[in-house]
Amino acid sequence: DCKGTGTKEDPVIIEPSEDLPRVIYLRNYN
Repeated sequence: DCKGTGTKEDPVIIEPSEDLPRVIYLRNYN
């Protein structure tokens, strides 16, 4: 899971973390 709120289609980051690249990937994947 990625930190923050939202769904896999529209993840939202609450604060920068090591999960950031993963969320960017999820955004680009969609």
